[in-house]
Amino acid sequence: MSYKIGVIGERESVLPFQMMGWEVSFCENTKEARAALAAMIAGNCGIIYLTTSLAGEMMEIVEHYNSLTTPIITLIPSHKERSNLAEKRLADKVIKAIGKNSL
Repeated sequence: MSYKIGVIGERESVLPFQMMGWEVSFCENTKEARAALAAMIAGNCGIIYLTTSLAGEMMEIVEHYNSLTTPIITLIPSHKERSNLAEKRLADKVIKAIGKNSL
């Protein structure tokens, strides 16, 4: 089965991904991002990138999909604000995988 790649976030943060031919959804708030995420999952996106500024209020949904094989939801930095949410999540996954933080 062939999957698509999707990106959800503020226009300035995700516009470059559109040039790569990925499915892009411009969202300015969590309500729009939730709807876009549901549409991408229904539209057969296997990998979905989500900006940290929008992910903060929808981590319960992100964590739910972490327990499934697809889609893979990965957090990317937002141009709006500096957040260590993505870095902390990556460090947690590294610790889970190898038992220590090697980052």
